[in-house]
Amino acid sequence: MCGFGMCGQLGTGTNENALIPTRVGGSDRFGGEGVRMIACSNKHSLILGTDNRVWICGKACHFALGIVDTVDMLEPTLLPDVAKFTNGNVVTVAAGKKHSVFVMQDGTVYTCGRAMNQSHSGFESPGGLGHLDFEGANVVTPHALSLALFGGARIGHWHACSWLLTHEQESLAFIMGLHSRLGVGCAHSIMPPELIQHLLKYHMQFTPTPHKGLLALMGLYPRELQCVLKKPVQVGLSCVGCGT
Repeated sequence: MCGFGMCGQLGTGTNENALIPTRVGGSDRFGGEGVRMIACSNKHSLILGTDNRVWICGKACHFALGIVDTVDMLEPTLLPDVAKFTNGNVVTVAAGKKHSVFVMQDGTVYTCGRAMNQSHSGFESPGGLGHLDFEGANVVTPHALSLALFGGARIGHWHACSWLLTHEQESLAFIMGLHSRLGVGCAHSIMPPELIQHLLKYHMQFTPTPHKGLLALMGLYPRELQCVLKKPVQVGLSCVGCGT
């Protein structure tokens, strides 16, 4: 992290500014697996771990951190479970000026924060919480939005198309039928079940190039893939049992 840190939004343990990138933590601090993404506002930050849980830091009085406590958090703190929100299965987060958004794996959207934002001129505008039934009241802890607001749309990051576009090599290996032998850390182990079922059902729609799938299986990523593909690629396979 680096930048303005007066409210503790950098998560460095102080409210001082950081002029150069300063390490906050990795797998040692965020669930033993590290961080997938972070959403930054001007006064708070949301850190999403690869274990699908959220850590919070920064200014608390606007309720954007999703907690009742109004004391600023200088260090990343695991968002606690509340009556209507369990910190887990979160696929993406967003940090607004005085509110936060959490999207769950099942497509449910939660928001928290101030219901109204006031400008320097005193004009108030909706804070972006999307809760019609709260009638302008602040949402202190995360509350789910009505599914009717989205007309049945599937909200979230784990769509088959977006996953395939961002995980090309893993997808090719999976589609080639190698998913059951890829091991820990492969596409099969990080994909949600619904996406696996989608790929198994529609895999015949894709026509992967064999050598790309093999490179994926070998753990070669785009940088190495580009270097290898500049030269002709010949792949030979043999069976120990029959010698073919």
